Amino acid sequence: MRYIFTILIFSLTFFTYGQNLNDISVRINNEQLDSLPKFVIKMDKTEYFFDSIPNTINPNWIEKIEVLKSEEQKYIYGNGNGIVLIYPKKKYYKQFGLLLESIHSSQIDSDSVKIEKIVNNFFSWYIGVTKTNNGSEFIPQFVENEKGMTTLEFSKYLENLRKYHFSNSLIEVEKLTYQECISHLEKVRYSDFKTSWTDLDDFESTNCDFANSYRWTGGMEPIDCVKIVDLKLNSNQTGLVQLKFCGFDSNGKEYFWGKKIVILEKQNGNWKITKID
Repeated sequence: MRYIFTILIFSLTFFTYGQNLNDISVRINNEQLDSLPKFVIKMDKTEYFFDSIPNTINPNWIEKIEVLKSEEQKYIYGNGNGIVLIYPKKKYYKQFGLLLESIHSSQIDSDSVKIEKIVNNFFSWYIGVTKTNNGSEFIPQFVENEKGMTTLEFSKYLENLRKYHFSNSLIEVEKLTYQECISHLEKVRYSDFKTSWTDLDDFESTNCDFANSYRWTGGMEPIDCVKIVDLKLNSNQTGLVQLKFCGFDSNGKEYFWGKKIVILEKQNGNWKITKID
């Protein structure tokens, strides 16, 4: 586990309610890196997110600092450990811009590593779980509602998508893909569903045949492996990953299975999967 030992984040001087100039230093002692607040530099409507304050920032360039404490404010920025907003003086926007540009170039490699890890972790989990009998982990389940009719249960499936960095927008799109199926199921008593829906045509005609293929890898058979063929950062906010799926024959020889494109966006400083195509 990585720790930060007595790091001087910044030291600045500013006026507060008519008081004399005060030197303010913020120190973090023996704290886990993932327990620290998120730092946001705001220049008009543009925001730059950092896990820690760049030590090359001149304190004299800073107009004010604001600490967000409410749960709602922390939720907006996607960090439960707190948010520190830093407002530069307008006359130093150019200096800040040049500094942040140089920092961005050094962060590209770091972002690439994070994106690669997110994509690999999701598909490693998905490939593994599709080979088990625990369908509730990776697809909606047919269940009985309080009126005795049939519906779909999403909770565990959607929980896993959030865990593996799916964006809220992609999760909402995913839920919508099952609405036609749900509208048909609402007319079917669960007891009838259990006894009468025995043919694949029953599921296909109602768009409820999602269990007949693998949602995020495609095809009707599970795959064995995934490889990143290409990774591009179009900006510091968008990433595009090209994947190749593969399988192994009875002799252990690898063969090509298919391919996908994964698009990620940096939302409030965190990379999220926004599309898999």
